[in-house]
Amino acid sequence: MSTASRAISGQGPLSAHAAARVEEAIRALNYRPSSIGRALASRSIGLVGVFVPALASPKYGTILQEAEKAVRSAGRHLVVTGGWGEMSAREQAIHGIRFLIDRDCDGILALSHDLTDDDVAALRQLHGPLVFLDRDCNESSRVCFSPDHVSGGSLAARKLIENGHHSVAIVVSRDTQNQAAIEGFRSELSRSGRCIHELITIAHAPSPEREAALDSLIGRAASYTGIFCDDADIAAQTVVKLRAAGFLVPTDVSVVAYDYGSAGSWADVACAYVPLAAMARSAARWLTNQCYGTSWAIEGDFAIVFVEGSTLAKSSSVRATAKHRSG
Repeated sequence: MSTASRAISGQGPLSAHAAARVEEAIRALNYRPSSIGRALASRSIGLVGVFVPALASPKYGTILQEAEKAVRSAGRHLVVTGGWGEMSAREQAIHGIRFLIDRDCDGILALSHDLTDDDVAALRQLHGPLVFLDRDCNESSRVCFSPDHVSGGSLAARKLIENGHHSVAIVVSRDTQNQAAIEGFRSELSRSGRCIHELITIAHAPSPEREAALDSLIGRAASYTGIFCDDADIAAQTVVKLRAAGFLVPTDVSVVAYDYGSAGSWADVACAYVPLAAMARSAARWLTNQCYGTSWAIEGDFAIVFVEGSTLAKSSSVRATAKHRSG
C-alpha cells in the first residue's frame, strides 16, 4: 500500500521496477486518484472560487481570464458562479459567495457593488482568503483591489474642459456602479465653472425604455457641447444615435465614456479607462500567494488613464475663436 501511495503521489523513495508495477496496475484497474482523498491529505481542494454579477458581461470575462491565468499557473483551477434568479443583486452576491464557501474553495475572488460593509465582514468571518475587486476597504483586515474612481471621473471632466466644452450632459445608468466617478466628474466641472446642463438617468440594460431616453437626449443634443456617459456601451450607442440624427461627432458634440474595457476600444470612444485586467490579475495572484505559497509580485497602483478616441475634439466655440484670431 505504501509503495502504491509513493508511486501515485510522486513522493518518497521508489525503485523503477516498483513504479512500473504500480503503473501497470493503475492501467489494468482504470484507477483514478480520489480528489477528496487528496484534499483531505493536503487540506486544499485545489480550487479558487470567483463570483461576478453576470457571466455574460465582457467586463466580467476580463476578470475570469486574468484569474484563470494566475490560478492555472499555480497548477489549480477555477470554479465560477454568477448572479442568477429573482433575488436582489445583494442577495445574489451573498448567495453566490456562500455557494463558493460551502464548496470549500481555497480562496475566493468576488466583485459586487451591492454588498454592504456588514455583509463583507460577515462573509470574511466564514472564509479566510476572500478578496474583493473594485471595492474600497475601510478596514485594514479586508483585502480589496480598486482604483481611485473619484480621480477617474475628474480626469474625464478635465479632458472636456481642456477642449473648451462649457455645457455638458451626464448620462448615468440607473443602477450605476460608478457613483464615485460621477461625483469626481461633477466636482471637477463645478470647480472650473462649467455648466452641467443636464443629468440624465437611464436603464443600464438594453430596453425600449433606454432607447426612448437616449432618443430624448438626442433631441436636445444641440444644447450640449459634450456628453459624458458612465458606461462605454451606452456611450457607443449614443454616438450611433447622434450620427443617425445628423450630428457630427465630435465636431458638433463630443462624447466621453467611463470604460472598463467593454465597448470603448471597438467603438473608438474617448474614455477614462479603468485597468480592470490589472486589478483582477493582482487579486488572483494575491490569492495564489496566500493559498498555494507562490511568490507573485502584486501591483498596488491602478491608475485610471485617458484613452484618446475619435469622439472628443475642441468645442465649436473654441474652434470659432481660434479661426477668428487667425483671420
